[in-house]
Amino acid sequence: MVPTKRRTEPAPPELRLRERGKFERRNRIVQAAQDIFRRKGFAKATTHEIAAKANVGTGTLFLYARDKRELLVMVVNDEFDRLNDIAFETVPRTAGLVDQIIHYFSPQLRFWAEDVAFARLASAEMHAALSSPRDAMPETERLHNRRLKTFEALADIVAQAKRRGLVNRTCDPELAAHLIFDIHIGENRKWLSTSHPTYNDGVKRLRKILTFALQHFAK
Repeated sequence: MVPTKRRTEPAPPELRLRERGKFERRNRIVQAAQDIFRRKGFAKATTHEIAAKANVGTGTLFLYARDKRELLVMVVNDEFDRLNDIAFETVPRTAGLVDQIIHYFSPQLRFWAEDVAFARLASAEMHAALSSPRDAMPETERLHNRRLKTFEALADIVAQAKRRGLVNRTCDPELAAHLIFDIHIGENRKWLSTSHPTYNDGVKRLRKILTFALQHFAK
C-alpha cells in the first residue's frame, strides 16, 4: 500500500508573522523527517539530511527536536494527536463497548498499515522513548501526555458504557482503561511482527482479545 502523504496543517490566521514562520518551519521539518524516515529507515536517516530537505540549518532543527528519535516521535505525535482527537469525538455512543474501543483505535491501525516498515521502526523508537528518562525532551513528554489522555478517553468510554448498563457495577473504568490500553499495545506489536500485517487483520486480532478480556465486566 502506498503511504498517505502527511497532511500539512496551514498556519492559523491569527498568528503573527514571526510565529507563522516558526509554524511553517516546523511543518517543513516534520514533513522532511517523515519522508526520509519512510524512504531510508531510522538507522540510515541523518539529522543533516532532514535539515537540508526542510531547508533549515541543523541548529534550527535542534530547536524543535534534540535528536533523531525526537524527530521521529514528533512525526508520530502530530499524526496521533489529530487522529485520537477525531476518533474520540466520533465514537458511536450507542454502540457496544468493544465496537467503541475498536472505533477509537482504528485510525491508528490504518496509519500503521499504510507503511508497515515505518510503523515497525516508529513503534520500536516510541517504546524506547517511553522507557527512557524524559530529560526535558518536549516530544517525549508529549508522547507520555498523550498516553495519559488515552487512558482518560478509554475510562470515559467505559464509564459511559457502565451508565448504560453494558458493564457491571463492580467495573472500575480507570482499571479497565489500563487493561484495554495494555491489550492494544501488546496486540499492536504482535500484529506488526507478522509477515504481512493488514488493517483488517489488526482489527480482527484486537476485537478477538478485547471481547475475551472484557467479558468479565459484561453484564
